[in-house]
Amino acid sequence: MAEKMKRVMIAGENIRVELEGSQLEEALREKGFEFSVSTLAGAAADVEAYDPGILLVELSRDSSPRETLLSIKSNRPELFVFLAVRPEDFDLAAGYWDLDLVDILLRPVAVEEAFKEKKLESCGGTRFVHVVDDEKDVVKHYSRFLAKRGYEITSSHTALAALQDLALAKNKPYVLMLDIQMPGQMDGLALLDKIRTGDNFREPDRDTLVIMATGLRTEEAIKQAARLGISSFCAKPIDLKERLLPELRLACFKRKLIDLDRNYCTGGIVPVNAREKDIPAVVEKLKQQLVSRFR
Repeated sequence: MAEKMKRVMIAGENIRVELEGSQLEEALREKGFEFSVSTLAGAAADVEAYDPGILLVELSRDSSPRETLLSIKSNRPELFVFLAVRPEDFDLAAGYWDLDLVDILLRPVAVEEAFKEKKLESCGGTRFVHVVDDEKDVVKHYSRFLAKRGYEITSSHTALAALQDLALAKNKPYVLMLDIQMPGQMDGLALLDKIRTGDNFREPDRDTLVIMATGLRTEEAIKQAARLGISSFCAKPIDLKERLLPELRLACFKRKLIDLDRNYCTGGIVPVNAREKDIPAVVEKLKQQLVSRFR
């Protein structure tokens, strides 16, 4: 697996030109990365032939790789896919929320940042899900299903253990899956309240997106969960393919928007031209599109 993760396929003429012969490409080859170049039209066949671990695909108003990516992901659900898009075309990314993207990279600066910050060497971090459920068989079921689709899963079996595990975790999960009813003095809602407001283990966390996976769906529980900022309720038993996976994909996509918005608003990524300074407005527009589409 480690060897495969060093094989990167680039699909799209413009990003190939941006990387080809650059100092960045030379530095990456020194680190052991191997590159293969493909057209969008030939990407599906070339993925099968080259067997990359990572696929970097160009998205623009002149190129729409959605059907190609659907075909590739249906055969290779574990493949890590990045979209590379110009800031002025970023709104197009709304049509790709369901494809388990690792990240959306703004060309050219964020593509370079992805390599420099070793995003391509730790792709699973953007699909990192922590499951909190006292039913160990349920957790194993989730883990097997999601691991096959490229998600990294960790778990806790009580709310108190979850607080400790999350505090000690090297990386914060993108998505938290919580059961409500659990043994001990703390249930899932009390755990979420501590996560949102802060406790002895960690600082307040308003960013981690939360999916409540539970058999308890009372009006009071729904109101309390909404107040604490959950993404969705999934009633047990959950249809993993038809219910959980779409919710998880959407939650991860929303988190990418949060991170991108923060990076640009706080200067985390240095804009390379004036158009990129408009990214916060574009991100907000994209958020509204998602809200209206999935309300």
